[in-house]
Amino acid sequence: RAYARPYQFASVNATRAPTAADLEPPETKNYGFVSSLTNKVAVAAISFFAFPYISEFLSNLIGQASLNDLGKMAQIFVPGISIVYGTFISLTLSICFNRQTVLQRNVSEESAMLSLLARYLLLLFRNREQDAIDACQ
Repeated sequence: RAYARPYQFASVNATRAPTAADLEPPETKNYGFVSSLTNKVAVAAISFFAFPYISEFLSNLIGQASLNDLGKMAQIFVPGISIVYGTFISLTLSICFNRQTVLQRNVSEESAMLSLLARYLLLLFRNREQDAIDACQ
């Protein structure tokens, strides 16, 4: 990911005064299918249709003796637990995605401010190369 526009430090910009447009961060990426409604519906549908097969596979591992007990337990606990678990996962993913978005925006703004500061310093010390190097470090 690039946090500053690549042409900010071009040699032609050393003689040009900084402008407000220099503060613009690069365009943010579109995550496309990963964050789309289609992807969320597809994951929910696959999970819904795969659940009976997974349950059957796991019941074969447990055995026939406790199958009736497992059925009673599943009728009581599985609907509630699955709703709570699904809500927990959805909330966790939403929080993580929002944090990542905010973090990327903050880093983009910070790098844009740093590039503007460096441009100002280079413009300020354009005739004194050693002072410009010292100021930018």
